[in-house]
Amino acid sequence: MPRIDRRTPSAGELWLSRPPYTFLTRVRAVSRVGDETRIVYELLDDDGWPLSGPVREVLDPSWWRNFQPLVRRLG
Repeated sequence: MPRIDRRTPSAGELWLSRPPYTFLTRVRAVSRVGDETRIVYELLDDDGWPLSGPVREVLDPSWWRNFQPLVRRLG
């Protein structure tokens, strides 16, 4: 099972959806509302064009099951 990075995403970061899909995900905003952390993000195609409008949801354990931080590597 892959290692789960549970750090809180930040606005402007790119994340990658976990297999079987591999969409780029741009975090638009993260905010705290009461006891909840809310996230706004959009899915991008391979060229960086939005595939969806902004998605708004509560940041819960499903985020880390479905997304991982995008790690850029040279080479």
